[in-house]
Amino acid sequence: MCRRVGIALDQAISRLEEENTQREALRLTRRREEILPVIAAADSVAAGLRANVDELRRLIAADGIALLLDSESSAAASLRRKRR
Repeated sequence: MCRRVGIALDQAISRLEEENTQREALRLTRRREEILPVIAAADSVAAGLRANVDELRRLIAADGIALLLDSESSAAASLRRKRR
């Protein structure tokens, strides 16, 4: 009996993880379609990336991002406070 419950829970967890993965893939696809034209409209790809470094950080849901382009760096960071 416990084994069946364990198998059922494992299947439910796997299904939820797959759904979350699909939702995240869709979110990233939509954001990519929004930001690529903005970057492409810049004078150069490097200029477009530099001008949108904070958007790129939000795209990947990161606390920080750094770009190294032609030996020049650009960065963006989230200033969230850690709760204790």
